[in-house]
Amino acid sequence: MSARAVPLLLALLCAAPRARAEDASALLKQGIEAFSLAEFERSRALLARAAAATQDRRLLAQIHLYRGLNDAATGAPAAARAAFTTALGLDPALSPDPAQVKRDLLELFASVRRSLQARLTLHAGDDAVRVLVDGTDRGELPLSLSLPVGKHRLELRSADGRRRQSLEVVLAPGQTLAQKAALRPVLGRLSIASTPSRAEVYVDGERAGRTPLAELELPAGPHALTIVLPGHAPHVGRVSVEPGRTASVRASLAPTAAGAPSLKPRRRVWTWVALAGALASLGTGIGLGVASNADFRSYQDRCGSSTFGLCGELRESVRSKDLVANTLFGVAGAFAVGSALLYYFEGRAEPPRDSTARVAPFAGGLGAALSGSF
Repeated sequence: MSARAVPLLLALLCAAPRARAEDASALLKQGIEAFSLAEFERSRALLARAAAATQDRRLLAQIHLYRGLNDAATGAPAAARAAFTTALGLDPALSPDPAQVKRDLLELFASVRRSLQARLTLHAGDDAVRVLVDGTDRGELPLSLSLPVGKHRLELRSADGRRRQSLEVVLAPGQTLAQKAALRPVLGRLSIASTPSRAEVYVDGERAGRTPLAELELPAGPHALTIVLPGHAPHVGRVSVEPGRTASVRASLAPTAAGAPSLKPRRRVWTWVALAGALASLGTGIGLGVASNADFRSYQDRCGSSTFGLCGELRESVRSKDLVANTLFGVAGAFAVGSALLYYFEGRAEPPRDSTARVAPFAGGLGAALSGSF
């Protein structure tokens, strides 16, 4: 045999089972169609060929299921029960389609399932745990239950309801399955807001962050809640979190005596502006007054009482400087009076702005919120 023929032969050998499985699927489909058309003999022949073409347990379970349905439809209940038993042994979760099978055939199949029992043993250590099987309360663990083969939905709950476990088991005929409870906390959510915000939040003594906090996941049940902000009285209380729901807390933190806002004095900006104007006017007026006195002495020394020529100009300069100096003295006085008044009015404490309180609804209940300017 050539080297090239060996891989080809191996490929053909590996592909043969797959081809048979694919043929069995097609034959099964044809057998189901024949059954739906009430062609029972043809359906039996196709199902027999499909069974001979596969070793796949799930395909064989489907084949025996429809063999049993053919037998039940043609008045052979004993053969139907035998076929159903074989099908459930191969695939305990198997069920006929209620949309394609008559009710009496479904009831026969269900009776066969109920006759095939398995045992489920449940234990939960030291905790008190109750179990619901397919929605029915079966009592407190430990338990040993005899159940029909197939799928079963288990719901395990702690006595206080704060821890749960959900699982699905598939029981085969004659099987004994042991299952230990592994309950986990049931979670809810908590949203926290405060006025003022940015307060530290502690849940059960553990820091959870700063307000506002949204959708904080916690185990269901009561929790100790503390909200702290420097300069404000702390909020201390308890909050109950329900499974799968969101609880909301809105706290108003009142300022303490040490943290209460004080009245802030206004800045005396215009007071100092007026005082600076008074000093500038006074200084300039004094300077002009000194210059006027010097010019007057020079006029007396040079001119006596003459008003002609240079003497007249010198006398006018003295008069002008006196006028401006006196005017500046008056302006300085006005600025001084204004600065005194401004010192009084600008120094008064600024009153706090008004704040209003309102009640606003929020998710999970009704709470009080503060609005306004602070």
